[in-house]
Amino acid sequence: MRKFNNGDLNFAIEKIVSFDVPITVAKAFDGNLDYPYALDVEDTSYFYPDGESRDYDFDLLKEMIPKFSFVEL
Repeated sequence: MRKFNNGDLNFAIEKIVSFDVPITVAKAFDGNLDYPYALDVEDTSYFYPDGESRDYDFDLLKEMIPKFSFVEL
């Protein structure tokens, strides 16, 4: 299995996979943070230093759990 760039997401993926739909995964950005790029999965955010790392994890989640709703910026 491929690994996510965000270690917390790697740790939580088993729980996330078990979520009942509808679940929304959304890309986010907040320039005021040290790690300004984020993925919002239900009530949890996973932060990244750059958009490429976040986008990789977004695409991997999309591939692994296509039943979720995915929102691009």
